[in-house]
This record gives sequence, structure tokens and C-alpha cells, in this order.
Amino acid sequence: MRWMFVPVVTMQVLMLAFAAGPLHAQPKVRVIAKHVPMDIYEIVRYDLQCPSGYVPINYSMALQYPYDDNEEQARDLIDRGGAALNRDAIAAAAQIDGAGFEVQVFNTEHHVKSLEALATCLATAVSPDNTLQLVKSAGSAAKQTTGTATSFCPADAPVAYGGFSTADGRFLRDAASAPVWGASGSPLALLDVPDGATGPPTGWQMKVFNNISPTPGFSVYALCGKATPGLQTFVYSVPVPQGAFGFTKPLTIFSAVPDGWTAMGVGFDLGPSGVVAAADFWMQDGNIVDALQWFDNTTGYDSAASEVRAYIVHGGGNAPSGTTPRAVSAVLAVPAGGTVPPATVTVVEFYNASLDHYFITAIADEIAKLDDGTFKGWARTGQSFKAYAVGSSGRAGRRPVCREYGKPEWGLDSHFYSANPDECQDTMANTLGAWGLEASEVFQVDLPDPVSGACPPNGVPVYRVWNQRRDSNHRYMTSTAIRDQMVAKGGVAEGYGPDSVVLCGLP
Repeated sequence: MRWMFVPVVTMQVLMLAFAAGPLHAQPKVRVIAKHVPMDIYEIVRYDLQCPSGYVPINYSMALQYPYDDNEEQARDLIDRGGAALNRDAIAAAAQIDGAGFEVQVFNTEHHVKSLEALATCLATAVSPDNTLQLVKSAGSAAKQTTGTATSFCPADAPVAYGGFSTADGRFLRDAASAPVWGASGSPLALLDVPDGATGPPTGWQMKVFNNISPTPGFSVYALCGKATPGLQTFVYSVPVPQGAFGFTKPLTIFSAVPDGWTAMGVGFDLGPSGVVAAADFWMQDGNIVDALQWFDNTTGYDSAASEVRAYIVHGGGNAPSGTTPRAVSAVLAVPAGGTVPPATVTVVEFYNASLDHYFITAIADEIAKLDDGTFKGWARTGQSFKAYAVGSSGRAGRRPVCREYGKPEWGLDSHFYSANPDECQDTMANTLGAWGLEASEVFQVDLPDPVSGACPPNGVPVYRVWNQRRDSNHRYMTSTAIRDQMVAKGGVAEGYGPDSVVLCGLP
């Protein structure tokens, strides 16, 4: 369907997102990102600067293709004027207000590529008095080992909202950044906290891997403040997978901010058998931040007034045989002062007989143009299902549904949808760009249970069948009879569980 012009679709989705729900003037967690193209053997230098009133707590870099190999040559912590800071000499949070990162990366390979770099910025306003205290502790790690250090908050600023270390990204690398509870004599680490809601943390723990540094020492800072009424920590975990042939297997922790809450901090710990690759965010404006690298005309991103919908940690695991360790992430959040009823849309199916292709959309302008013949050859099939609208409120199980376009120059002319952000990224990365991203979110649904394929109570199973042809096309349906007919014609059912459920629509 060559009539789809990707930038128009993307812009339309973003406008829908901004109109769909309440936005806060100053979110407590803000994301600054940069799309960084790299030529063959190029050394690139770029910066990520938090705005005034925010301090940087994390840097992350997402690769475009899983086999990409880059060398991070420098990562400086810079002040609001762009001057490098001595990490060990920082004594107060005011020194890093409006600070950021300056990074230098070498493309070690003979191919053009890009990456998405992002900084997580924490507002000083997370503390009710708009002031953060910095608490420092020392750690040590010999070469090729990981060291752990924890900083606990003082009595007059008892809550830890975030933290960071003096790791430079090359000689010393951050391996975990996590809240802790208790006190120095009896700490409770994030890895030992069960999934669900718990109280505010009292300290921050960093794990640092010594890559090639001859000096084993490092420092850990906790950002501490007054207790915010209603603050809770929401804990999520997944099992760490066993590796294969010495290589790690991928893992993802999708950590939703509960409906009616606003994020106040984030952290993770993948345990001794896990390796972190990137920390990402699904934002209220419909963007999954590390997916922005698939838009060639995107240079930078500032989440601005957009709230965090979910914190997504990507990594790898190589758990010893016979063990079931956890990889854990946490979202600090407070009630946002009321909830907004979910907004729903109808996802309508169309068919083009000359192409023998199916297409679904919930975008009103597209539906109108398909109906009136502006986009020729398409007719409604009479099939549809309901979903959450872009930017809608809804239960924590909701996921953004991405939309990708199979490019005609690759022999394709079709669209693909998934509510699994990993599948969205993998489809583009593993096909070398044959599929391009139109939007990170075109509507929202619940994701089925990955083992059983079961939907939440009152959820409507949606099935996906691939036609197995060179002109790849997928059909989405709620009818098992239609699914079975498509399979009988040579299609393959794709999804979770024995019934291959791929999405969970609304009744």
C-alpha cells in the first residue's frame, strides 16, 4: 500500500497521543534522547543535557542491529554549561542540576548504522521541598569483576529517589542501579523484594563492572529527599534465562506505571547472571524511545510534559543450569490525583482483492479514505475489534501496538502490528530494514499470557495469521473459524499459547 506516507502517519499518531489524556507540566522523570548516525569507522561525539530542575541519573545506548559493535571511548558527566565534571569531587546535588553526558563512540565496523542514546533525568521536585541531598559511599572492583556499593539516606531526607556511580562507561561500567530498603546494618536489596507494591526505598545501590581500569575504586551517590505522601515502589521481575554456547539469551522487564500514578524514579538489577543492554521508556506521547532510531529524520527527543507509561529494561541472561534467578526492575510512583476513564477505538478490517491483502486501522482519517475510495481497491470485510486509544488510560497490562510497513523495494507492500515491543524491534533489526517503523503506538491492547495465551478477564482474543508468501501479509481476527480458514489456505497462525493468541482486545 504505497499510499502510506510514513512521516504523516507518525505525526498523526503523536497528535492523537497528546490529545488523549492529562499531561503534567513537569513530570518527575524526563527522558532526553538523541539519534546518532555513524558512518564507516567514524568517531562521533554527542551530548545529552538534562533541563534545569533535573539531574541525570542514567545513560543508556540502544543498538540498531543486535550484531552492531561500537567502542565507547569516553563518557563525561558535564555541567549545565557543557564543562566536564570531576565525578569524585561532586559534593551537592546542585552541582549536577541541568547536567548531562558527553559521549564519544567509535564505529568499529565497515557499515553505516545508527544508535539511540538516552539520558534519564530526575526532577529535584520529587522531594516535597524541591531539594535533593547527595549521599556518597565507596566501592571497589578488581579487573573483570563486579563491585557493589550502597548509599543510605539520612534521617532528614529519608527517601532515595535515584542514584548514580562514577563509572565512565569504558573503564568502569554500570551493571545495576537499584533502590534498597532498611539500613546499612540490615539492608534489603531489590533482588530480594517480591513483585508488587512496597514502600519507599531508603537507599540506592550501584553495581559496577571493572572492564579495564587499573584502579579498582569507584563511588556511589544516592539522591535523597523528603518523603512524598503516597509514594510506593512497584516491583517487576522475570526469570533470568539460561544461555546457549556461552552466549546470553535476551530478557526484557516491562515495568508499567500504574494507571493514575506518576513516575518518581526507576531502577533495575539483573542479578549476577544478567547483563544489562539498555534502559528504555514507553512515553505518554506514544513513543518507545529507543525505537526512534528507525526514523531517519529524527535527530533528538525530549519527553517534555509527557509522562512515563512504562520503564523497559533490556538485557541478557546466562543463568546456571538448575537455577531460577530473577531479573528485577522498580518504578517509584505517587498517585497523580485521580484517573481518567479509558478511551477506546474500533479497529476496522479492510480487504484488497487485487493484492489479496488484509489491512486494519483505528485511525479515523484512514478509515474515511479507505471507505470513500481515496485509497483505491479496499473494502470493509465486516470484521473489527475494540482496543484502547493512543494515550489512553487503562490497566497496567496494556501494551502499545506498533505498526510497521513492508517496503515495496524489498518485494513487500504490507503492514505488520505487534503489542510486544521486542517483536517490533526484532522484525526491523532481523530483516535489515525491509520493514520500516510507522509508529510505536497506533492503539493499545493487553498482551496475552506468554505461555498459556490467556487474556485478562473480559479480554477478547485476537489471532494473527501470516500468508507465508513473498508478498508477506498478516491478517488479524477475533473469529477462530476465520483463523482456521486462513490456516487451511496455507497461512500460519502466530501468537501465544496453544490457540496462538497475539493480542487481547476489549469487549
